[in-house]
Amino acid sequence: MYARWSCVRCPPSIEAAHLAQGERSSPCSGQEDPQEMFDDSGPRVDLRGASKKQDRRALLARAQREREERELQRKRAREAQRLQTCYRAHLDLCRARAAARASFDSEMALAFAPRTAGLIRALLFFFSEAQPADAERLRRLLAQLLQSAAADAADANACAMMCATEDGAKSWQHLSRRLVELCLPRVLPPRSSPDGVELQAVLYLTDATRWHWRARLAPARATHVEMLAHRSQLELGSRGLHASVAGALGALLPPLTRNSVAAPPAPASPASLLLAPLLAVSMRQLLVACAAAGGTAAEAGLVDAAGSLLCAPGLLCRLPHAILCAALPPATLHSLLRALASLGPRLPTLLAPAAAAAAASSSAAAAAASTAAASTAAAMPPLVSLCGSLVHLVSVCSHARPCPSGSVASASASASASASASASAGPNSGTGALGLGEALPDYVALVRVRVRVRVRVRVRVRVRVWVGFSYP
Repeated sequence: MYARWSCVRCPPSIEAAHLAQGERSSPCSGQEDPQEMFDDSGPRVDLRGASKKQDRRALLARAQREREERELQRKRAREAQRLQTCYRAHLDLCRARAAARASFDSEMALAFAPRTAGLIRALLFFFSEAQPADAERLRRLLAQLLQSAAADAADANACAMMCATEDGAKSWQHLSRRLVELCLPRVLPPRSSPDGVELQAVLYLTDATRWHWRARLAPARATHVEMLAHRSQLELGSRGLHASVAGALGALLPPLTRNSVAAPPAPASPASLLLAPLLAVSMRQLLVACAAAGGTAAEAGLVDAAGSLLCAPGLLCRLPHAILCAALPPATLHSLLRALASLGPRLPTLLAPAAAAAAASSSAAAAAASTAAASTAAAMPPLVSLCGSLVHLVSVCSHARPCPSGSVASASASASASASASASAGPNSGTGALGLGEALPDYVALVRVRVRVRVRVRVRVRVRVWVGFSYP
């Protein structure tokens, strides 16, 4: 067939017609490739119509939905796996804590001093508020620790045995700080034990001068232990020490009224005897923070103390003057003023969250106060309360005589005499009667911050009243 077509030539008219219509040359030209006879790459006509195109869009949309569903299923599978992992970890942790509790109970019957570090670590690991028995375990451990710390024998004193080496001293610093953090919310009933061992442990662990076992250590080791005690004090400042003390003081003090602020009553009830020790815990940390040469920990302690103790409306004003003068001698007051003034214009920003946290921690004390006093305290800006507390401290404590060595309660008599002398001096005794000395410029700078904030508050109130009358 191919030979026959190659011999016959198409007429010229037919070839011209084919070329005019854009078709391919006929294979009978004799010069074309035979494979072009079977090439169908010409223009095509879409015979599917609009319905076929819509089916294609629906198919693509269904495929997209299926991809999204598969991705959602994968996410659900990952989340389910994560939940299962967390639940298994929770079960393992519960089993480990149960085993640690059983081991703790068995080891408490043995010699305490060689096992003190392990027992404290175990208690910190399994302690839970949901387990009432853990509070009893904490009480037993603290009682054993205080009894062992007072022992004269070297092999029976757990604190001396732990601090005999460098690693042991570091462990003592960390574990004692953790114990203080655990005991701070339990210094007062109903969370404290009947014998008040939690408060005793806080008072002992935060006062390095009561660690008589340091005399058994080498001089270099004793100095190292004292440095670690200062480090613990700095760290406690940023871990809610002042907020816990402020909440305890607010629970012990009478409600905030005009009479309780104008003339603070003398401690009469047995519970009021705890005011001086609790305030001493906070003042020791504040003294260490003021003595530190800057740093994040020292600044955090100062901010926590200012936001919890000084910004609490009427808290320090309700304390008896004798307790204030004994806990805050003039030298400590001057250091506090210098440290607060060093914060400078950052005080409003730093005190805003600290004051909010202090207000939340002292909610129980505010509930006991009257409704008018509580509303006034809530509406008072933090800097106004801060400067009011500073003015009260300067008027009461700036003339106090140096306290003798010993506990805070032993110096209450001399502090009361100095407070009465300062009260009899009167407001007209001159600027030098403040007794601030070189701290006077810092005190004036802090008061000026309060004045600026007061002006801003008044301007805002006036603008709101004007807008209310202009647009009824």
